[in-house]
Parts: sequence; C-alpha cells; structure tokens
Amino acid sequence: FEKVIAAGYNHPREIIAVIRPQNATTCSTSLLDKRYIVKDDDLEMAMEIYHLPGSKDHPRAKLIYKKLKKPSSCNSINGLYIFQLSEETSMFTKSGVYSFIFSVVSMITFPVERA
Repeated sequence: FEKVIAAGYNHPREIIAVIRPQNATTCSTSLLDKRYIVKDDDLEMAMEIYHLPGSKDHPRAKLIYKKLKKPSSCNSINGLYIFQLSEETSMFTKSGVYSFIFSVVSMITFPVERA
C-alpha cells in the first residue's frame, strides 16, 4: 500500500492494525470486518517507522519510531493493535518517504526442565 501525502497534511492520530489468516477474505475495505481477526493475547505487534530522505531504496533509512503493542479492543472489536501517533508531534516534519513496517512477536514461553 502506497500513498502520497501533500505537505501540510495532518498525520493520523492512530494506526489500527489487525492480524488475519492468509486465506481470509473480506467483502468491505471501508469498514473494519470483525470476521477472521486473530485474537491471541500471546502475540504482540511491533510497528517501526523509517524516514528515507530520498527514494524508497535509499540506504540511509533512519528509524524514527518503534513501539510494541499487545492486542486490545475498541467498540466491541477484539484483537486490535492500536498505535497512538498523536503523542508524536515532531515525527512527520521532514520531506521524504516514510516506511511503516509491522511484525508479530509471540510471547509464549516454554519451561525448560533440567536433568
């Protein structure tokens, strides 16, 4: 997904991410479809934002934001990863390309038995 944002545009106050199975199909992209959202409290999602001063393939990308979130709920929808950007007022002040990278981390730990 790529989108060009004009200078002076206010960035979103939050980004809401969900995890869906690869084979899930959704009929609507305008409303959040509750079906097929993975709800697992043992998963966390990381969001990293990189600033690239030039083209997308610029080797000097700089990490400007990194957060790890547990799933939460909003408006009776569970399994949402909500990243608040409203607290980051100076994040999108430079021209260039911003790359958003999402990854999932499992928090399951296994006990180790010692012999």
